[in-house]
Amino acid sequence: MNKENDDVVVARQQTVMTHIQIPISLRKIFSDYLKLKFNRNEDAINVNEQKELESLFQLGLIQAKRSLYSKESTLLINGKKPRDDEWKRLGWIAFEFSNCNCLSKIPSSELSKFLNKALGNMCDRSIIKYRKIVLENCNFDEQTIDKCKDSRLGEIDVTFFISQIPKQYITSSSTSSFIEGDLDNEL
Repeated sequence: MNKENDDVVVARQQTVMTHIQIPISLRKIFSDYLKLKFNRNEDAINVNEQKELESLFQLGLIQAKRSLYSKESTLLINGKKPRDDEWKRLGWIAFEFSNCNCLSKIPSSELSKFLNKALGNMCDRSIIKYRKIVLENCNFDEQTIDKCKDSRLGEIDVTFFISQIPKQYITSSSTSSFIEGDLDNEL
């Protein structure tokens, strides 16, 4: 081999390392995992720590990627999988979020406008129901959802909410087969 080829092989084998911060609580869990795996052998732990971290990180990324592409949603309404009509309404909301030029973050003060545009002329109780579903799937806790007005929530990242809606439901509400009167009688 010539010198140039050797440099290319060495460059491909090198790993660029970065530094990231993890919470101390996760570091403790990782340390406990290493102690169990290597039977509290500090030398083995020290030698294998980085490799184990990379392995767990890679496994986590693989699982996270699978969950993004899986057709199974974890979204629940009152502890149950949504009915078909509820999926359609959630799809309309996701469609409106997807069509805004906000890069998946919307100002919280605009949330009611998105909901009203997506759901049309629905009763207040239904709007509140879908607002809660959206916010729960944007990682807001129930107490915050119930106590705070939309304008106090800051920017809302709707990426996870959108990812929970099966693609076949993400369409414009104008293509819906629902009659407006049926929407008001939902609850």
